[in-house]
Amino acid sequence: MRAPLPSGLTFPVIWTAFAALLVLICAAFTPFMIKASSDPAPGAFSNTADKPPGGDFVVFYAAGSLAQQGRIADAYDVKALHASYQDFTAATGRESIFAYPPVVLPPMAAIAA
Repeated sequence: MRAPLPSGLTFPVIWTAFAALLVLICAAFTPFMIKASSDPAPGAFSNTADKPPGGDFVVFYAAGSLAQQGRIADAYDVKALHASYQDFTAATGRESIFAYPPVVLPPMAAIAA
């Protein structure tokens, strides 16, 4: 059997307090997470590891722009994809791959529009 809660303390109050605490923690750490994930090098839109900034978004955007140009097969060609995301970033480092099925390309083409 569950122990009774103190007077005035109900489960909705507990869950509301928990949700508020969670929001505060997320709000406190968000600036640090943004800084850590997108710390651009001076004068260039690339991060300190010289990888494309933005993680998968850059790859999605590059593949979407290739699909928009009718070059769907080039989304799976590492060299063509790398050249595509170099059009809008200054990253020269590691090449990324588009490891998603072709059904993902139409929404990505819409985003790249």
